[in-house]
Amino acid sequence: MGMRIGHGPEISQCEWPESVTRMQGRNVRSGIPAFVEVSVHDGNVNTFIRRDSDDSVFAAEIAAFEAYRTYAACPGHAFERREWRNGAGVCERCKMWSPNVFEPLERCQECGAATYYSSFEGRFWCEMHDSLRPRRPFEFDPADVDDSSYSSAEFEEALSTILVAIASKGKE
Repeated sequence: MGMRIGHGPEISQCEWPESVTRMQGRNVRSGIPAFVEVSVHDGNVNTFIRRDSDDSVFAAEIAAFEAYRTYAACPGHAFERREWRNGAGVCERCKMWSPNVFEPLERCQECGAATYYSSFEGRFWCEMHDSLRPRRPFEFDPADVDDSSYSSAEFEEALSTILVAIASKGKE
């Protein structure tokens, strides 16, 4: 308690573990007055939670915290793959979605390793062979960056997490 929720002015009203990252916002144009997004990597909880509220950021945070508490109280996650091909799964007991609980079903075009690292036109490449993947004309190629502090793996992982979270909305 007492910590800001992301970069917004609101102060958290919940006892989140230190390992969480919280964001909050409002999007009047989309019809969602307030939302809270939480990335949790704490013990047996590794997930992304988003809750919307018609009332306030605090109401959205409380709803997200209740989901976290449900996930944390699960006596032992029993993940099902369901439709996820990227290695994600959903606990059949508490309904928590979590990335990287299964081996991805896709295979690298070059070496055959299980991967969901990058794709082009339905084909996949692992991190080691991503430089061999065809690029779209407008696509940024990390190999073109001459900056030793840049980590394409960290960027790709963050982007993948965000995209999977967006795709999972409504499948909870």
